[in-house]
Formats: sequence, C-alpha cells, structure tokens
Amino acid sequence: MSAIQSTFLAENRYWLSNSPKQNFYLYLELQGSQAPASADRVPLNLSLVIDRSGSMAGDKIAYAKKAAQFIVDNLSPEDRVSIVQYDDIVELLSPSAPVQNKQELRQRIALMEARNMTNLSGGMLAGYDQVERTKQARFVNRVLLLSDGLANHGITDPAVLQQMVQEKFRNAGIAVSTFGVGADFNELLMTSLSEYGGANYYFIESPDKIPGIFAEELRGLLAVVAQGVKMEIQLPSSDFRCEKVYGFPAEITKDKVVINFNDLFSLEKKAVLLKMTALRPIEHKFAFGLQLKYDNALGNYAQIEENQELEVLVTSDPELVQANTQNIVLEQTTFFVANELYEEVIHLAEIGNREGAKRLIQQIKDFMEQHFQILPPTEELKKQYEEILRYEQQMKKFDEMSHHDVAMAMKAGRSQSYNMRHKKR
Repeated sequence: MSAIQSTFLAENRYWLSNSPKQNFYLYLELQGSQAPASADRVPLNLSLVIDRSGSMAGDKIAYAKKAAQFIVDNLSPEDRVSIVQYDDIVELLSPSAPVQNKQELRQRIALMEARNMTNLSGGMLAGYDQVERTKQARFVNRVLLLSDGLANHGITDPAVLQQMVQEKFRNAGIAVSTFGVGADFNELLMTSLSEYGGANYYFIESPDKIPGIFAEELRGLLAVVAQGVKMEIQLPSSDFRCEKVYGFPAEITKDKVVINFNDLFSLEKKAVLLKMTALRPIEHKFAFGLQLKYDNALGNYAQIEENQELEVLVTSDPELVQANTQNIVLEQTTFFVANELYEEVIHLAEIGNREGAKRLIQQIKDFMEQHFQILPPTEELKKQYEEILRYEQQMKKFDEMSHHDVAMAMKAGRSQSYNMRHKKR
C-alpha cells in the first residue's frame, strides 16, 4: 500500500516566447494515506521536556503534569520515554527506557514543582541526549519541548538555538515539537525550533488546553505512515534559479532544491510553493524533475523512490498559454504570498508600526481580491482572507487592550498563520 499521494504541478504547461514574464511557480503537495486500523504502528522514542521555571507555578505546571501523564498512559511497552524538567537547573526525572512501569513514571511526574529561571537550551539538549541514547531505526525519535517563558539562562541566542536543532535533525534524525504556553514565551523562536527541527509548533492559550494539545501531537505520532520523507527538485539551472520556497525550510542550490519533511502522519498534508526566476529570455522547452524518497511505514519499511518530470513547452500562442493555466498553482501562489505578508503585518504591529501594518493589510486585501475576480476563492483562501480581516479589526482595539492581551492576540495570529501554511486544521 502506498503511504503517500503526491501532487507536482507547474503553473502552466507552456511558456510564452518573447514574454517579459520572469517568475514561474511550482506547487508540490504530499498527503499521507489513511493508516488501516489493524496496522502495526511505528514505535515511539520520546523525551518530554517540561519547563518548571517560576512562571509555571499554579495551573500551568499542574496541567503540564496532566499532559505528561496522558502521554505515558497512551504509550506501550514497545515505546521508549524519558522525562526532563528544567528551570536554571536541568534535572532528569526518568532516563530513556521502555515504558513498563507507568505508575512509577506518573509518580515521578507528580513531583514536578515550579521555581527559578528558564534554561530552555539545557532542557532541550538533555532531551535530545536521552532520545539519542536509545535511538533506533524505524522509531519516531522526537523531543517534546514545553515552555511558557523566554530563554534567559544557558544558550539564549535564537540563531544558535535554531542551528542546534537543525543539526540534530539533519545529522541525528531527531526532531523537536515545541509547545508555547501563555503570553510571555518567544513564539518566533519556538516556531523556528520546530520548523528547522523537523516537527510541529503549538500555541497554548491557557493552561487547561495543555493536555488536549499534547493529545493532538500524540495522535499524529501514533499514526505515522511514512518516515524520512525527502523531496528533491532538479532545476533547469541554465534557465532558472529558485528565488524562494514557501511553506517549509529548504536547502537551495544552483541545481536543486531539497526539502526534508521528516515523518508524515495518516491523512496529513504537507506542501511547498517554489518561486522560480528566469535568468534570461526563454525560447526553448525546459523541465523540472522531482524525486520523492521515504520509508513506507505501512508496509515492510521498504524505501520508496518516485520520480516525475514536468516539461514546459515554449509557444508564441497566448491563447494556448491561457488555456493551460493550472488554477491550483495560482490559488496556492495567492495563498502563500498572502500568508507571508500577513506574518509581516504582525511583525510591524509588534514593533509599534501600526500605520505600516494597516497599509500592508490593505495591500494584502487588494492582492487577494484581484485573485477573487479571476477565480472564486477556495475554502483555504476564504479562511486566509477572513483571518486578515479579523486581525485588522482586532488591531483597531490594541490601544484599549492590556499588554498581555495584545501579546496574546499576536501569538494567536501567528499560530493561525503557521497552521494555515502547514495545512493544519
């Protein structure tokens, strides 16, 4: 049984000769197959890394304990788990081992108490170390990192932290999912860690949501259909260069683009949009190659390799070009560009440039409305447009809102933006 259905589309099968056009877009989408209920699942090797700094006191630490205990309760003896707690001191509550005595693990989790500062880097590295100690092929190897505050002890430079998780993902095959609680954590850092660390980011608005969000992550982990999912796009490098990849981090070189999607869950979608720029006038046909590799977790873990080629012909007939436009690529181009601009709106509002944010929102609305005049909006584009309108109305109230409420509004906006571009919910 195939674990992945793939879509590989160019914006058009034709390129108009003598055209001033420079940009050309490719859209690539993967969707995991539905895992049969009877299928053996991929075993997990997890490290639960829980912030116990002073700001976690009260409901936050109480619900974090419930979430950790929920994870333990839903693991099997084939799984491995470790538990790390951190403030300015990193403490290993339970080393990585098969899940056999759940009652003992629950008791150790119950001992967590909030105190002191936030050594996020130390806690995260301890989690990586535990996963690496018991790492095996054909396991999902992942760190689950929860924090409610700023990294203010140990390594605090976001660029260094991003490089650390990227190297762990690339060299050791260990991913990190991040969970940010409340108004005071750095969502840009937590998003960056998850994206470059090969997994997921979650914004948790209130402590009582912590167990449910952990349950959402666990549902995916318990239904992995493909592992080591990697996509390589070969470029016609004498004609085009890749200007940008929307959706996921990518390695871009002159000849190719490589995207490591890591694990793919049952029915999960992952997608990217590539913006290509012509290097010179194009008067001959050109082609893009796609190589998709993954380990099929629905079968006998055979490594699957699929290859496709998209050939684009050159024509002097504009009607032929018009007739062969791929609407889905136009829609996804509008979606990803609007999504990126929306992130910039939130940034402008965050640094106090409200007028700039308002002007950019209007530009996004105009851009999307022009698209809607050509093609009726998809549900995805409607949702993106409605989110921009919602944030526009919310910004008008920022001056009347508390600092806490404004921070929460910005985190909610960024979380919604993240979920949309990652095709979640």
